[in-house]
Amino acid sequence: MAARTAMGMSMVSMLAMEVAENAVDYHLTGGVVAFQDPKFWAAAVLSIGAGYLAPLPYNYLRLRKYGKACH
Repeated sequence: MAARTAMGMSMVSMLAMEVAENAVDYHLTGGVVAFQDPKFWAAAVLSIGAGYLAPLPYNYLRLRKYGKACH
């Protein structure tokens, strides 16, 4: 049961987060890692934001379906 729950929520959420972060990062930087470039760090911040927002609708619907609350 625990494995099914993990695959049902955690895995889907993590995949959505990673795909969103990598897509935004690659789109903005072209895959170039330049630690000294401020544009790189701006892209990193935007990709983290995209990774946070991407799985929210899915997680909300799953929590609502099973009657769970986050608080």
